[in-house]
Amino acid sequence: MEREFISERQAAMLIGIMPKTLLNWRKKGAISKDVYTEKQYYNIARVTYNKEKFMEWYSHKENLQKSA
Repeated sequence: MEREFISERQAAMLIGIMPKTLLNWRKKGAISKDVYTEKQYYNIARVTYNKEKFMEWYSHKENLQKSA
């Protein structure tokens, strides 16, 4: 099975948040590093998310919030 990768913008749109929120979650360590790949270029970072792992992570995050 081939992995599908999505951009940060696509990931944010998929769950109805702003891309900046994903950036903040990454900086805080809320998103596991196995969910995304970050490639640093000269003056910009390109982040892509493994769609399957991202949706699993988000589903788990939502379940935690509902049970709290």
